[in-house]
Amino acid sequence: METPAPLAPQDAARLTEFARAFKAAARAVVLYPAAHPAIAATLGRIVSLTASGSLAEPLRIGVLTDGLLVDGKAAARPDPAIAELAALLHDHLIGELTIHPGGELDAWRAFLLLLGRAPDAVRSEGGISRLWTTMAGRHVEIREIDYAEVLRERKGGEAAAWDQVIANCLQGDAFDLDEETLRALLETAADSEKVAQLMAMLDDRATEAGRGVGQRTTAVLRLLQNIVKAVTQREPERVDQVLRNLAGAAGRLLPDMLVSLLSRGQAAPESTASHAPDAADEAAPPLVDAVMSRMTDGTIAQFVARNALAQGTSIERVAQAFHALVRDVDRRERLIAMAHDDAAASPLGSTEGFEQAWETVAEKMMTSYSDKPFVSDDYARKLSGTRTKAIDIEQLQDDPPERLAAWLGTVATTELRKLDLTLEYSFHDIAASRAIQHDEALATLRLSF
Repeated sequence: METPAPLAPQDAARLTEFARAFKAAARAVVLYPAAHPAIAATLGRIVSLTASGSLAEPLRIGVLTDGLLVDGKAAARPDPAIAELAALLHDHLIGELTIHPGGELDAWRAFLLLLGRAPDAVRSEGGISRLWTTMAGRHVEIREIDYAEVLRERKGGEAAAWDQVIANCLQGDAFDLDEETLRALLETAADSEKVAQLMAMLDDRATEAGRGVGQRTTAVLRLLQNIVKAVTQREPERVDQVLRNLAGAAGRLLPDMLVSLLSRGQAAPESTASHAPDAADEAAPPLVDAVMSRMTDGTIAQFVARNALAQGTSIERVAQAFHALVRDVDRRERLIAMAHDDAAASPLGSTEGFEQAWETVAEKMMTSYSDKPFVSDDYARKLSGTRTKAIDIEQLQDDPPERLAAWLGTVATTELRKLDLTLEYSFHDIAASRAIQHDEALATLRLSF
């Protein structure tokens, strides 16, 4: 890829100021309610920068994985805020952002709240462009990255290989990889960024197909196995480096997926009459251990910094993954300090209330719960197999429509309102009955005197 031409100093300064304001506002809307003073301050800044008086014409920003372009040009010395904003937009598959002058505070807050949601949750609802369109957003235009188009732009062999690998991982069909696919996987395995992209594409396809977390985890396991198999067959001397690349890519998984992947490494599911363990499940413990044991301190710290305060992300899941990856208490303290520094160096660090919010994160990361004193090893093994049974249930579709309709009817708004009214009347009846009993007791007491 050719190096972009440099932006003029004044244009680079404007892009930097916009990136800083954008990131600060994006963090503020996640951390604070609408009425908090920090919302008005941070959003007011970005509203001012994009007002008609400051922005004479639409600002079109091209999004790269690690940078932003204006009219195909990049800042000669990009500020860290530019790279951070690029990563945020790229995570939502935004390839180009067009800012129209005159966006109001409420409109910016709506857009930033949407951007603050977990990318996989947004994609499961049709993608950020579709959701933003349904919200009638006008001050910002989004052009999403079309991964199908990305693959078409790649050389034919790699595109076909990636499609074949993804289809294999989703379907679970066992077949030998052909020569072209092996070469493509070897090239992918040499680059942690490419592995992360392929992993993201696989997860996107699985989500679009309606797969749950358990099934998506199985697909990721198949991907890891295919990569390790390809390298072991052709370049065994590179296996260790490839495992390190896989570890780096795994660190970019969402907390739910990482927790699910880690759980597969603890114990292989037992065979049952209704479910034969998938080959990916049977080989999971040694493979997951080989990958996760090579995850660096920096990767783990960045995982915590990226997810701990993200909207729509369960901090309990982040803590669960962190505890599984880091057993030593002293090491946990060191990595939490590293994660704090990573987060503080981002625009979030300049947001009011950051340190207080991070204190909660640090406390949660250091608090570990163990059920070992109360759960036997045999019960724990059976408990670990419940995830597989959940996948079985998820795949079952043998309930007739009338039964599903009846079940859904029990949680309909009208039914819930009836229950609410029933409880309300019950409480009134109880209160009235107690009042009568109280009056009768008082009358009896007076007569006794």
